[in-house]
Amino acid sequence: MILTHIRSNPFDNNIAIWFSELFESFPSALKEFIIVFSALGDLGIFLILLSIIFLIIPNTRKVGILLAVSLMTSLLLNNLLLKNIFARTRPFYDEDLIPLLPSLVANGGKPYGIIPGEKSFPSGHTFSFFICLTSTICFYIHNKEEKWLKGIIILLSIMSILMGLSRLLLSHHYATDVIAGVLFGALFGIMDFYLYKYFPNFVAFLKSKFKKA
Repeated sequence: MILTHIRSNPFDNNIAIWFSELFESFPSALKEFIIVFSALGDLGIFLILLSIIFLIIPNTRKVGILLAVSLMTSLLLNNLLLKNIFARTRPFYDEDLIPLLPSLVANGGKPYGIIPGEKSFPSGHTFSFFICLTSTICFYIHNKEEKWLKGIIILLSIMSILMGLSRLLLSHHYATDVIAGVLFGALFGIMDFYLYKYFPNFVAFLKSKFKKA
């Protein structure tokens, strides 16, 4: 696979070491907070709950549908497609890098938090948060009367940035994994919004063509 043998490079390694040193310098309470916060992205727990809440409330149902579409895209494209295409292993599987990561050394050679699966590129946590953030921003740009969305966008923006940083602090990802998660998430977030916006019109167009035929 494309990145199977590019586990280690100076750019990613130096950043991984710096974040590991930073994490190990934190007090225990802050470490626990980062571990718990990062776990909110596991299996899309927070975003799934958020979309369900929006789907239940009539006035927010459209955003709930958009978030659900975004999460489905994240699952299909990132988890099932991109990760398997690139098949890159994680920092804590690199035997040459592990001794240079203070947080792993202090934890018996294992990363803190819920240990993720082997495939690393792109970061799934980062991808899912940024695809939901970007699709929500696009929705707000086209529906500015939905003033309540400003608060949601601010919340998702903060959480998206912190989620990407938490993956680096826990040595669960290389920096390029997180950067790719941001870029792919933003790109497909825009795509999902326009799919959501114009798909009903496309279906109606097809139905009209079949009726004429």
